[in-house]
Amino acid sequence: MNKYKEIKFIIKIRDKVNNSFIYAANNKILFFLILLIAALIFISPGLIRGAAGSDIMYHLLWFKHFTAQFFNGDLYPRWLMDLSAGCGYPVFYFYTPLIYYFTAILSLINLPFYQFDGYSEILLAILIITLLSTYFCYKFLKLYINNNAACFLASLFYCLLPYKMILFHSFNQFTYYTTFLWIPLLLIATKKLAMGNKYSFFYLTASYAGLLLSTIPCIIVLTPLPIFYFIYLIYFEHQHNKLKKSIIFLASLITSFSITAFYLMPMYFLQDLVFLSVTENNFMWSDHAYYKNNFLFFPILKSTIYSQTI
Repeated sequence: MNKYKEIKFIIKIRDKVNNSFIYAANNKILFFLILLIAALIFISPGLIRGAAGSDIMYHLLWFKHFTAQFFNGDLYPRWLMDLSAGCGYPVFYFYTPLIYYFTAILSLINLPFYQFDGYSEILLAILIITLLSTYFCYKFLKLYINNNAACFLASLFYCLLPYKMILFHSFNQFTYYTTFLWIPLLLIATKKLAMGNKYSFFYLTASYAGLLLSTIPCIIVLTPLPIFYFIYLIYFEHQHNKLKKSIIFLASLITSFSITAFYLMPMYFLQDLVFLSVTENNFMWSDHAYYKNNFLFFPILKSTIYSQTI
């Protein structure tokens, strides 16, 4: 009898939780409020400890000089002229610039009660990207799952993945982090193209161009994703007008490469001037990067993202 009561109680709790998620997913104000709370939880280590992490000083310097040159009329500051004791440094010949354009624009915010300090702009940019990536993850899942609560819960999980917190708060990989925005956008745009949406060319072009300006390793890893997804869609879900859709898809990718050629071409042809072997021995086998020590990053999650030093 007691066991029956326990099962009945668990089922009752489950139903209440499920109904709560259904209500939250269907109530737009509550939906975005919960998304905001989740995004604030994500950036909370930065709010609590301030600027910290393995590469934070580099990013703060790059942000400061990129922003200054941009607002002085240099629309693409490849060479940060005031670094290296005034000799300059060719950071953005190789480093993807998109996130720095975003933080430069955010630096225009002037609040009478708060002085932005560089790291504040970065945190605000990550907060906005987290909100958008979570929302677009929800929108993509809705294309396949007719359950608002399940999509909402899955998108919150996508928002608070442990790996994302390590990536941002410990390694300060801001450009890598932006790929979590482009993944659902690429999938949505590819799906819309396969469905015959007349604006899908522009959606896909903008999404892939955003990825191309975010991080080079992720370009290599993620480019097959929309390609194989598109092949699946036109052969198994939306089989009409395959040739027309394929031409539009290919034209969209080519247009994305053309738009971002101002960054990709110099980066590709000048890569022989970068000597990655200098840092391989110091980083690749460190405790943070060693797979066997930190499967899924859980062992170091708590000890790193809230600590003052890494």
